[in-house]
Amino acid sequence: MSFIRNAATQSAADRLKGDERGLTPLHLASREGHTKVVQLLLRKGALFHSDYKDWTCLHHAASEGYTQTMEILLSANIKLLDKTDEDGSTALHVAAKAGHVAAVRLLLARGAEISLNNNDSSFLHEALQNGRKDVHLMDRCVIESEHDHNCPDYHIDYSFQWLQAPLEAMKMYKGKNLKIQPLAALNAMVKYNRIELLNHPVCKKYLAMKWCV
Repeated sequence: MSFIRNAATQSAADRLKGDERGLTPLHLASREGHTKVVQLLLRKGALFHSDYKDWTCLHHAASEGYTQTMEILLSANIKLLDKTDEDGSTALHVAAKAGHVAAVRLLLARGAEISLNNNDSSFLHEALQNGRKDVHLMDRCVIESEHDHNCPDYHIDYSFQWLQAPLEAMKMYKGKNLKIQPLAALNAMVKYNRIELLNHPVCKKYLAMKWCV
């Protein structure tokens, strides 16, 4: 804490320095959710360096679920949104792994890319592997029309974006010997015994669509 408190009185050069793990005052303030300190450091010219694990200040804020801090950081530098660490994980992966639903929602609302890390895991996989029951956000993938349920025009739209491999990953692997596992998200639900997710209307519709192809 003293390291953070002293940041305001440090010289510009000192504010760029990290400790033995490459953690700067901005990293530490972000991880602790000290919004006023984060704002002060940014006004004083703190740079968006990564630590020795390639975590940005956004990774640190997302790991603890500090959404207000995340908003400040993204407003200052939107490029932090899809920055990856040494494992290929973005702040979205980190937030999902830790089970911070509000942080996941914020990042998705800001347009975070649905990407795969070096373990071929999306943010949904990270949530499943770590038993995070509230991060799946499947209900956001079901959109009912505004018509009355008895109206012939009533319909439901389903989005399968979090069940399918990201488009960028598909493009990256195209033409290579590497192959993305089919139905990876659903297989992860089976592996980690997430029966309630497999019974979700989005998953049922997705499987029905696959079976009809």
